[in-house]
Formats: sequence, structure tokens, C-alpha cells
Amino acid sequence: VSPIRRGRSQVEYPRRMSVAVPVRYRPEHADPFRDLVRRLLDEFDQPATPEIDRDLVDPEGMLDAIWVVPDGDDLIGCSAMKGISSDTVELKRMYLDPAFRGRGLGFMLIEAGLTWAKEQGFHRVVLDTTREVKPQLPDDVELRTLSDDHEPRLGQPRRQHAPRACQPFDV
Repeated sequence: VSPIRRGRSQVEYPRRMSVAVPVRYRPEHADPFRDLVRRLLDEFDQPATPEIDRDLVDPEGMLDAIWVVPDGDDLIGCSAMKGISSDTVELKRMYLDPAFRGRGLGFMLIEAGLTWAKEQGFHRVVLDTTREVKPQLPDDVELRTLSDDHEPRLGQPRRQHAPRACQPFDV
């Protein structure tokens, strides 16, 4: 079992999990992906809307890479990457069912995205949230705020972040 880095000196090994691990998105994941995202958006009082959440209609067409964590016929987690410029990719749809948090799955989802981004030649990763929602990311993914003035979601001001370790990537 690989260790999870916590801060500068702490190392914690993930608790024993079932076989739930991130896999690349496949067409049969489309409906469970939509269900998971809608359910977890509701957790933050952010209902999915067709105008804002166009990637739920066509995930493969709107997102460049998607990972999901299957649990039977359902999904318990997901993350995606979307290129927004020649050197910048956005971490999107980073969601994990609350019952499965704290087991290392979030770290694995982010690690899959960062590895993909490096392989694709991106040098910068950003994450967009509302000001009210604090991203719940693994402890060793530290964010810095880049901007507080992004287009609002349902009237809520947005904030753009970047994982510090990804500015730029260590190659």
C-alpha cells in the first residue's frame, strides 16, 4: 500500500478499502456520472442547471479527461480535466461521496488528473469554486487563490484557485 503524504513530515497509510479505485470514464458511466454530480452539487445547494452544467449533457465532448470511482452500478467519486489554454488545465468535477471521504480516494483522483496533465504538456492547474464553498481536497493539496472575480454561478461569486505544488509542475 502506498503512503499518502500529509504535510511536510507526516505520512499516513490509507485505510484498507474495497476495490474502489479511480478508472477512466467509459460511455456506460454517463448516467451514473450525471447522478453523482447532481447529488453532490445539491450537497452545496448548487443545483445543476443546463446553462452552467453543459458537461453533464455530453461529458466526453466537454471534458478532456474523466476519472470515476465505481461502486457496483453506482459511482462514488469523479474528477475531470479540461484544457483552458495551451499551458493551463482546469480540475473540474472533483466530487467524492461523503461516506467515502478520508480513505485516499480523493488523493487518487487528483493524482490521476495531475499525471494526465503532465503527460499532456500542461504546466498549470486551476480549480474554480464559489466563494462560499471551501474545496475539500486531500490535506497535501494546498490551494492558493488566484482571483475572486470569476463569472458567478447562480448569482454566487466565484473564486479561482491553483494547487501550490502545481505552479509550475515539477518535471
